[in-house]
Amino acid sequence: MATIADDRNTPELDARAGLEKLASYPFQIATWVDADGYPVSAAVAATIDAAGLTATFASPAGLMVPTDAVSLTGSHIR
Repeated sequence: MATIADDRNTPELDARAGLEKLASYPFQIATWVDADGYPVSAAVAATIDAAGLTATFASPAGLMVPTDAVSLTGSHIR
């Protein structure tokens, strides 16, 4: 069996540190794969609760957001 080197330049964050960092951005982008297999991204206004380890946002108008696999990214640009 081959060994895969872990050569990431960015240190791994725990959930709380990641949410605290996400909360420091003025905007958030939600990204997911739709039912037909296409990637979808939309600007959202997320509420970040780092202490409670949660991030919540309303579904963008006209889009169905899955509940099992969504990426939430912080952004300085909307």
